[in-house]
Amino acid sequence: MRSDWLFIFNGGSAISKQVNIFHKPEVIDKFKFSRNKIILDSDFLNLKYVKEGLTSSEIARLTFSSRTTVNKKLKEFGIRQKGNDESRRRTGGYVYGFKNVKGKSVLFKKENNVIVKIIKMRRENYSYQKIALWLNSNFIENKSGKYNWSSKMVRDIYLRESKIS
Repeated sequence: MRSDWLFIFNGGSAISKQVNIFHKPEVIDKFKFSRNKIILDSDFLNLKYVKEGLTSSEIARLTFSSRTTVNKKLKEFGIRQKGNDESRRRTGGYVYGFKNVKGKSVLFKKENNVIVKIIKMRRENYSYQKIALWLNSNFIENKSGKYNWSSKMVRDIYLRESKIS
């Protein structure tokens, strides 16, 4: 006896049926789909983005919209967007070269020596990528304790230190 599967999409729900061509079809499974979009207004975005600290991607998933749409609405309503330095997912709050000692930011000599080496190599016209490769090949830990330096990390440290000196 031959049987086939039939999927019916009707009014926001999907019904899958196994259809026996000689017998009456039976409903096997039914799924409900929700297309209720949450309106992105100023109050909602203030609550979720500012007070609860959700990212624009998290709000986009919550409201069935894109991250770009959420960012446009944030700009439209004059809600200041978080930059990389203000992200709520920071790794500890202390930049490379400093550590926390009894709640105070103190110069960390081991990391400070690495900063001096980065500045020296950069002034010798090494690229950020080559400096990162050198740091990785010499097993020098970054702030998270790993040996995965990137050119962006090296660049950020170099530019920050260039502003100070």
